[in-house]
Amino acid sequence: DPSCPKAFVNGILESKNFIITTDGKFEESYDKFEESLDTLPRKELDSYLREQVLDFLNKVGSKV
Repeated sequence: DPSCPKAFVNGILESKNFIITTDGKFEESYDKFEESLDTLPRKELDSYLREQVLDFLNKVGSKV
């Protein structure tokens, strides 16, 4: 449900084990992404989430 940002965040958190490799290569990028969700602004929620997800994916992609 797009109107439920908590469901989006929970889905990401459930996927954390798939993102982090055994050597913890992506852990730092994920932790920064997770911290940014803690300060999630109420205004412009969709654009903020999109920006944070894209930033996280770019960081992960650059480390592959």
